[in-house]
Amino acid sequence: MANEISTNFQLGLINGNLNDPGPNLGQILVGQSVAALWKRTVTLTAAADTDVGALVAGITTAGICYIFNLDATNYVQWGPNNAGAIDVIGKLKPKDIPAVFRLDPSFSLRMKANTGNCEILICIYED
Repeated sequence: MANEISTNFQLGLINGNLNDPGPNLGQILVGQSVAALWKRTVTLTAAADTDVGALVAGITTAGICYIFNLDATNYVQWGPNNAGAIDVIGKLKPKDIPAVFRLDPSFSLRMKANTGNCEILICIYED
């Protein structure tokens, strides 16, 4: 199989005299070996981080993942599992650019809301 997953990617910056056209990679097509996905809206709390991997069902080999913060106010922290806790390496601001990346099959992703509960949309495609 080939080219089942597609995206269009363009990023740019204009801020006063600072201008960067950024990359315009156009359409990117990648293959998917097994037709499957896991997609949910998940509520994250500030009180405890959530082990995303523990929620995922029906995916044997995780592949492309996208995460979008649906909250209007709070940001979300994310990162790998480090001895049962989150090792923060990134954050998703409210209604900001989604995180899109390919997961390693042995992924262990944790997430946490900043101050109040946040809903995120997360989707993981089978590789």
